[in-house]
Amino acid sequence: MGGRHIFLLFKLIIFTAIVMTFVTFSTIFFEDIPGNQEEKYIFTDRSFPSDLPADGNILIFTSEDGIPLHTKAQDGYLDMVIREAFRRIGLNVNIFTLPAERALQNVNYGINDGDFTRITGLENKYPNLVLVPEKLIDYEYMAFSKNVNHRVKGWSGLKPYDVGIITGWKILEANVTDTRSIVKVRDEKVLFTLLENERVDMVIYYRLGGTALLEELNFKDIHVIEPPVSVNPMYLYLNKKHKSLIPKLVASLRELKNDGTYNKLFRQ
Repeated sequence: MGGRHIFLLFKLIIFTAIVMTFVTFSTIFFEDIPGNQEEKYIFTDRSFPSDLPADGNILIFTSEDGIPLHTKAQDGYLDMVIREAFRRIGLNVNIFTLPAERALQNVNYGINDGDFTRITGLENKYPNLVLVPEKLIDYEYMAFSKNVNHRVKGWSGLKPYDVGIITGWKILEANVTDTRSIVKVRDEKVLFTLLENERVDMVIYYRLGGTALLEELNFKDIHVIEPPVSVNPMYLYLNKKHKSLIPKLVASLRELKNDGTYNKLFRQ
């Protein structure tokens, strides 16, 4: 083989290596959807199971809420509400943590059975999702900051600031759009660490979760800015293959509220 051919072969090998590297990093950072179920579990976080139960009476749910609504031990407030609501209609639920966008994709593709806690309207982007039309909770979306102390008036009040949000929280992605800068991260602890390190002026997160995280992380210089930026009802979504469960599930959730179980679970 001549020197020219060797040089061309070497260039081809280098080009192929560059392309493969780009594809690998694109898959990781942009969360491309692989073609089968086993591959789709590659990008789960530490709490997702390696072996899923085969029992048809067990549904696999995901959440990115974090404490106090969802925990790895499945004993967060909404973990207990949802598991009890399904228990009353004869089904068991296991709830695992996934990044917010990945969780939606997995339910849309039918890998997992449901996801919470979400705003209405997601079926417009994820056509295989169906809303369970019974509110789980109202989210108070708050601005948390170290150095900003004055009132932030709605979404438009965020414009002068560098703001951090979590990727996949659709209401934030839709409304936090015209700020000085936007930083998106997958994890709530990373989000508040950015703020603690003054990489952003403020972060937007729900009140219950934010106050619990500040206590857990012992970030004493961060405060919540009153009043809420927005207050929104939040819901549960199912994959459309479980659409027939919705009437029973709505009735079960309402029964939980009417008989006092909902409030009892939130007081535990």
